Amino acid sequence: MLTVLGVVLAATATGAAGPIGFVAPTAPQLARRLTRTPQLPLLNAASTGAIVLVAADLAARTRLPPLEIPVGALTALVGGPYPLWLLGRRTGTRRGPRSSAAPGPGHPAWIRSSPCRSRTGTAHRC
Repeated sequence: MLTVLGVVLAATATGAAGPIGFVAPTAPQLARRLTRTPQLPLLNAASTGAIVLVAADLAARTRLPPLEIPVGALTALVGGPYPLWLLGRRTGTRRGPRSSAAPGPGHPAWIRSSPCRSRTGTAHRC
């Protein structure tokens, strides 16, 4: 019964305001970056989503005074590239300076191929 009520309320809000996209993928990531926590705090994500939506609505109403930009278009314009940037940043290769402790050509073969060493040459538990 509560699921049906939730669907009806969401459909009514979407019918009245129009589809507003890209707030759901953007707000939790912004909240995680602002709070600098590895887990996703639900309350911070919800409040960040509300702030993003209110700021987008305010900007959509006041940017061009005689016209009102649809808030869904503004959230798509701002919120669409942000998750794509995050994905590109996460899948990019990170190349840092090579560790001086890494076994190279001058080290014996048993050190280079040891299963108890990482790729940087540091020992770890087997």
